[in-house]
Amino acid sequence: MSAVLASRHDGTVADLEVAMRSHVGRHAEKIPDWDAFPASRGFPELDRAQLRFIGAGGSPKVGDPDTLPANHFTMSMVHQPAGKYAVLHAHEIEEAFLVLSGVLTATWQYDGEIIEARLGPKDMVLHMTDRPHGFRNDGYEPVLVSIMLGKSRPEMPRYLFHPKTHGSELSARYGADPEHTHRLDFHSHDPRHREFARHVVRYSQQRPQWTDAGFARLVYIGEGGAPAGTYRKDLIRLPQGRGVRSYLRGARGPKRPPWAARHAGSTVDLMSVYYEREWERPLEELREELRLEMPPPVVLEQAQHTRRRARPDPQ
Repeated sequence: MSAVLASRHDGTVADLEVAMRSHVGRHAEKIPDWDAFPASRGFPELDRAQLRFIGAGGSPKVGDPDTLPANHFTMSMVHQPAGKYAVLHAHEIEEAFLVLSGVLTATWQYDGEIIEARLGPKDMVLHMTDRPHGFRNDGYEPVLVSIMLGKSRPEMPRYLFHPKTHGSELSARYGADPEHTHRLDFHSHDPRHREFARHVVRYSQQRPQWTDAGFARLVYIGEGGAPAGTYRKDLIRLPQGRGVRSYLRGARGPKRPPWAARHAGSTVDLMSVYYEREWERPLEELREELRLEMPPPVVLEQAQHTRRRARPDPQ
């Protein structure tokens, strides 16, 4: 995707270029940090690398000059080799895991009982505030996961079972014996399973919500996805040739240059995060505020045809 700067702005083009560079993190320029988590030093079974984009996340390295400053949340990527795990821990704020590649096993702990869920590409789990959780790679290939914490500078994780204090074997089991470890059951009436299931989003089960602007959104955090806390998260599906005109989001805070996006290749999925609690608003009001262009009739016809095909036939 390429970003398009609006022609109307207060500063010069050079000023806008500098401002835009200061708000862009490029994956190709990131160097994996294999020493991002000091508590893992000396324990090869805990090996994983962090790529920081916004803030430091769960790492204490908040002064990284190559990381974008965090205002409301952090975003990083973690590369976890096959056979490695992260110990059971908890945060004072919610934490979202979006799997980008590989298969990740996410775990939650309830008073000595462990519940596990396997997540594939574009699946997400939103870890609740103070919920003890861990994760591991049981697969044959590395896992790459995008991790967001809902705070600009989170406190360091609170570890419950660490090989330094509880031994490697017990730590790898997250403190539970095998008979107290269970696979997540999405149809269970157990309140623990039901709570965990509400915070897991399967990409294959999310239905695109097509807008009059010609793109679709798949809700990951918010109504239709995991319960929203301090932010909402959507997956935006932008078809070939579609775009959004330049706009400003939010009138409060420091003045920012307008921005826009377009896509000229095949259909692409983009992750969008909103740090707000209210999203549902009348479509016409949103279109007017964001200055969204109406798509050609063929786009609307295709979207309507897709919705009709997805609707089950009456019995």
